[in-house]
Amino acid sequence: NYERDMLTKLSQSEKLLRIIKLIHYLNGIIHGFLDGNLRVNGHIMFHKELIRHNFEPIILDDYMIFETKTPDEIYLICKNILNI
Repeated sequence: NYERDMLTKLSQSEKLLRIIKLIHYLNGIIHGFLDGNLRVNGHIMFHKELIRHNFEPIILDDYMIFETKTPDEIYLICKNILNI
């Protein structure tokens, strides 16, 4: 359970990976638009969760990152941007 996991004493790195895994998962099941586009909603949710868990919002160069990369690949990109 995401909410329960995030309330435990996770490191910043573990929280970041958990946020990424949530958005990656939602990208596979939620289709906010008829064309199946979650890019806008996914990025809004991603930044909402980053801020909620005391991370800075970040700019990702690849707007399709949640569709083209694995959670571990996204994690490495975000980790480098956030310097954690």
